[in-house]
Amino acid sequence: MKTKRTYLNAYGPANLFELTSLIDEFIAETELINGSVMIFSVGSTGALVQLGADNKEAFSDWVMSFIPYSGKHRHPGNAFAHLRSTALGSSYALTVESKKIKNTSGFYLLENTAGRKQRPLELRAFGEFAAGGRLNMKVASNTLPVKANGWIDIVELSEVAADVVFESGIIDGFLNIESLAKKSAISTTEYEGALLQDTADFIAEAVSDVEETSRGDVAAALIGRSMNFPIKGGRLELGTWQQPVFLDFGEPGEKEIFFQAIGM
Repeated sequence: MKTKRTYLNAYGPANLFELTSLIDEFIAETELINGSVMIFSVGSTGALVQLGADNKEAFSDWVMSFIPYSGKHRHPGNAFAHLRSTALGSSYALTVESKKIKNTSGFYLLENTAGRKQRPLELRAFGEFAAGGRLNMKVASNTLPVKANGWIDIVELSEVAADVVFESGIIDGFLNIESLAKKSAISTTEYEGALLQDTADFIAEAVSDVEETSRGDVAAALIGRSMNFPIKGGRLELGTWQQPVFLDFGEPGEKEIFFQAIGM
């Protein structure tokens, strides 16, 4: 495994910045032949997306209409930026074959914070390298229960995730968190009361036209059931206002979450 932290000059509130060339350079630098590259947007307001270059403008317009700025948000300032990151996700894993990204769609950072800034990006390369051969890594897995209150409950996972990483003994790598419960999802957000209410309102509105018995599954499909988080120095490498969360769209009760730390 090989790692890199880089910074991208970016600005919002809904602009796309191309990452494919950056990822290609990382693959060349690490001499990765076959395997995968994980990329993580550090911070609670950025998102990662794949789409064709000719659809960038249409996508930006859609994001601004689907998750707009609203004076009704309880969270002061930029609730819309946090919501876009939570809905679209801040991590991505790309397959690499013969030193090239297998998926040829364009890869972009969606920056939602207004004003210019340097967006930190964490990159991890796993697999077969030209120099050093195949690197063996440790794998530590655990399935743990989490109590949730049903539709729409958002449970912070920072403490349990930190415990999993500590117990794994892995210094550098990544942690995959996957919900095993139906009608649930994994994402990131700033775990702050007003923003959690805004998030619940947004999700409820997004699936309001769906048949009631199907809303939980549709909400889970929108957010996604799993996410990868970088491990650096034996700790999760996250932004200051960026916490991993479990989102429950089902019935109240105890739900199972699968944690798998992989690295060295």
